[in-house]
Amino acid sequence: MAKKVGQLEAASYIRKALVERGHNIASRSKIVRGEEQWLVFEHKQRSVGVDAGSGLWIKESEEGEWRYLEKPSTVGSALEAVEFLIRD
Repeated sequence: MAKKVGQLEAASYIRKALVERGHNIASRSKIVRGEEQWLVFEHKQRSVGVDAGSGLWIKESEEGEWRYLEKPSTVGSALEAVEFLIRD
C-alpha cells in the first residue's frame, strides 16, 4: 500500500525530487480557486499544487484548469507530479 502524506510532506518530496533532477524550484503559498491555501510549484507554464487536504493537482498552462491527480497524496503521486512539471 502506498504511503499517504500530508501537504507539507508532499511538498517536501516534490521539492527534493526537483533538486535531485537539477531543478531549483521552490513552492509558493497561494490561494487557489478562491478558497484555500495551496503550496504551488510552477515551471514553464505548468503548475503542480498540493491543497490543504493533501490533494495533488496539476495544471497544463497558466490559463488552464486545475486537474485532480490524487488525494491524499502519496510519495508515488508526488514523483508523478514532478515528472509532469519538468517534462519537455
